[in-house]
Amino acid sequence: MRSLIPLQSRILETKKRLSNQNLAQKVLPVIALGGLFFAVCILLSTTVNRSSFAVVPLEMPVLSAPIHDNSVAGFKEAPNKSLEKATLTVALTPTEFIFGDITAFTSAKDDIRARYLVPHLDGSPQVDTLLSQIASWQEFRERKYGVRGDRLFVLIPDSRLPMTIVIKVIDLVRMSGKFDRVLLAGGIH
Repeated sequence: MRSLIPLQSRILETKKRLSNQNLAQKVLPVIALGGLFFAVCILLSTTVNRSSFAVVPLEMPVLSAPIHDNSVAGFKEAPNKSLEKATLTVALTPTEFIFGDITAFTSAKDDIRARYLVPHLDGSPQVDTLLSQIASWQEFRERKYGVRGDRLFVLIPDSRLPMTIVIKVIDLVRMSGKFDRVLLAGGIH
């Protein structure tokens, strides 16, 4: 009988140890929940972000003076186009497109009749509407004032806009074929 008591106490200790949850049993549901959350995040990111990202060729005017190379070749760089007072300039804000001449954004910035607005529809930029408005505006200017468009498009994006929207607008303008060059500008207030 005496040997039975230590055996029973050992059995009782083993039962207690086996009935208590160990660390692996406590952590396993947390790991499973984390894995499930990770899988859902990956699934949502692939279904929500379906837009394609790519490099869009773009030019930024930084120098207006020709570059002289005094090396052996004697190469001289000259600009093939210059920005004029009548160059089309478009400001992209979170709510609308604002377009006009460069002078409408610089020397005539106080004249509200020098700029035209194309509002976004439900927060989405309407590039087709913008391009049709620009075409009719340029047609009117050429007919009435004799000002011809130079096929340059200067875009001034608002800093609050995501870069993906700016890139998509640039890409749609380039694909329209109405402009030879799309230039990205900034710093005009």
